[in-house]
Amino acid sequence: MVEPWSPPWAEKISVNQLALRIVKDMMRDSDRLQVEVGELKNGATLIDCGVKVPGGYEAGELITKIRFGGVGGAHVTDVTYDDYTIPTLFCHTNFPALIGVCQFVWLGIVPPPETLEHPFPAWISGPAKALAQDPDWVFKDRISYRDPHPDAGVVVVQTRDKAQGLPNEEFVQTIADKCRVEPKALYVIVTPSESVAGVTHVASSGVEDVFWRLTEYHNVPYERMEHASGSTPLCPISPNVFREPCAWMDDMIDYGGRAHFWVRSKEEWDMDLMVKDLATESHGTLYGRSYYQSRVRSFQPMEDLTKDVKDLESWLRIRSAIAMAGMWVVAEASLSDTRTGRVHHAGKVDIDLMKKLFTNPW
Repeated sequence: MVEPWSPPWAEKISVNQLALRIVKDMMRDSDRLQVEVGELKNGATLIDCGVKVPGGYEAGELITKIRFGGVGGAHVTDVTYDDYTIPTLFCHTNFPALIGVCQFVWLGIVPPPETLEHPFPAWISGPAKALAQDPDWVFKDRISYRDPHPDAGVVVVQTRDKAQGLPNEEFVQTIADKCRVEPKALYVIVTPSESVAGVTHVASSGVEDVFWRLTEYHNVPYERMEHASGSTPLCPISPNVFREPCAWMDDMIDYGGRAHFWVRSKEEWDMDLMVKDLATESHGTLYGRSYYQSRVRSFQPMEDLTKDVKDLESWLRIRSAIAMAGMWVVAEASLSDTRTGRVHHAGKVDIDLMKKLFTNPW
């Protein structure tokens, strides 16, 4: 059995303390950022970034940095794709391994918003995962990392829509118990999917997706992932995500997302084959279709995903199946091999498909 990687910086970098610095800045500047700070009866701090308040681009940029464990950058700017100008998130990190530690969506806490069979379904990510040492396949098999200052935890909670509201004490207590901290030491950032802050930070998931596919599907060790960057156009916000065809951030990643990783290869690796697999256009059964068509209707042809997924186990089975079918890819991928000095590239941005999603999403 191969021992998990023990990075040289593991005892020096506290992802929760670095993220907490960003959180404290958000709290001090809440009015300008259009976010709202609250406290639950159990002492946990909630920062609403789009449920009852507008939030916005800058809040989304800061949430992206939090999801990188405080060791990444993010900013939004306009990018012209052919004749179409779209606000786009650029993000980067010099510590890609912390994508697995912090940014990966944390499964097994509560069901995700594809199912409504839970009082408060949500996608959860953030550096508090390092306190919980969960999931096992990251912290026991991939990387040996424990936050050296486990005094406080920061989590990002992405909900389906604004109507879902804010989490309550019971929900937060579940996370606090997992992280082995008192609720008063937990800081919860909440972003509904139908918010500007929500779509902004989710745009960074193109980098997360490529990291996942390289490390879990192609078995690239964490220590060989040296730097990562990416960009993804932001999609319109809609309250009907997962309920009817509309443009989702997953579509923007599939057809407009770019990711560039610096990887130290092994001689036996086929880097051209690897980078080709990272590009959406290489997966013919999915390419040209919306996320709603390919991931919802294809796997639940008679019912919406919201009706068919009744528990976390069934959702995980579907997630595994669609991963093998070509999920967690981007429109355009590049791998800079630091062993050979070569750059391997595949895919392209498809502005025509993005335009179709904006105006007539099937």
